[in-house]
Amino acid sequence: MIRWLPRLAEARLSALPLALWSCGAPTVATTEVEPAAAPRVEASLAPASPSASAPAARSHFSGDPGGGPLKVTSAVFHWRPLADDMQLVFADVPNLCNFLRAGAWPRGARLLMLSLKQNEDRDGLFSAGDYPIRSAKARASRDTKRATLMELGADCRPVARVDAQSGSVQLDGPTVSDRAPVRGKLELDFAGGSLKGSFEATYCPQSETEPQGCE
Repeated sequence: MIRWLPRLAEARLSALPLALWSCGAPTVATTEVEPAAAPRVEASLAPASPSASAPAARSHFSGDPGGGPLKVTSAVFHWRPLADDMQLVFADVPNLCNFLRAGAWPRGARLLMLSLKQNEDRDGLFSAGDYPIRSAKARASRDTKRATLMELGADCRPVARVDAQSGSVQLDGPTVSDRAPVRGKLELDFAGGSLKGSFEATYCPQSETEPQGCE
């Protein structure tokens, strides 16, 4: 199972004062929790692998999900054989994989994080087809457990986030592996707007621990 990206979207975010986008304007929540700033890591951002430096302008999204359009300049996916989940991460900064492999989050970045899940066949392949946003009323055999749009501050702590309320992620073939990019389309509906478009994400090997640095 791929663990630390969901933890960023759940545990770390739930303990922070967040700004939730509503009708395009951020409204600051009132939670009075001040966790310590992330330790600084002097990350080396040289290309970590051939996929890390792959061109990223092949993901094009339109619409305003709240907080302004998302212009993607790098896109990666995390996946392991026989894992029951995979992650797609889109960023408005280049070389996202280099940051993650160096143990750092990109300062001030805006990220869209998708968590795709196999709910019945835990060893099932992530192949072409639809992965709808998970509904509280029913759970498909495979779905998108969560689609979270967030903005990181100058200290790389999340300062804004919003989860998609409905929509779907569609993967094109072939079956997902670490040897080829993942391509597909998405349509996501948020409280403050929508996002749709096509994407291509390159494989990024996942570190065992959540990045703690800020670069």
